[in-house]
Amino acid sequence: MNPDGNVDGLLLTNNTIIRVPPHLGPLLVQSVSPQDQIKVDGFTEFAGTIHASVIMDLRTQRPVMDTPPDSAAPPPAPNLAGRQPLSASGTVKVATRAPRGEIDGAVLSDGTVVHVPPPVGQQYADLLREGQPLAVTGFGAANAYGRSVEATALGPSPDRLQAVSSEPPSPAGPAAASRPGRR
Repeated sequence: MNPDGNVDGLLLTNNTIIRVPPHLGPLLVQSVSPQDQIKVDGFTEFAGTIHASVIMDLRTQRPVMDTPPDSAAPPPAPNLAGRQPLSASGTVKVATRAPRGEIDGAVLSDGTVVHVPPPVGQQYADLLREGQPLAVTGFGAANAYGRSVEATALGPSPDRLQAVSSEPPSPAGPAAASRPGRR
């Protein structure tokens, strides 16, 4: 799920990530439950990540199909005010990736989904690898579908957290970014 608590995909037992557009989340949770056997049709966004066109529960034969959302309904805005402070630590089960393949987070062994902007994912790629210990603090949601946090700090353990920013570092270093320019 995303940090606002909305379901936007599934993680299969083989660590394949199945993504769906946010407007399909409510239908997905009504149609598919943990441990259900499913069939997924879609396209590969990146190795290990599939964008689903159809998810079929094999027992009930109920499909969840990717159809365009109602054009009269605006897309949901991020619910930043509804996010709560969260922390998590565990082992990275699988790294998540943005559509172009950049690392944008991880799923921990306890199922917590950690989100970071792709520049942060690139900066901390070694830490966001399968099997690595990871601790995070940030803001997100915890509900019946799990926990999801947008990281503001991460590290290999709770006592070694580093603040993260989506701003790329200045090529000349932090001091150069704060010096006034010449005219």
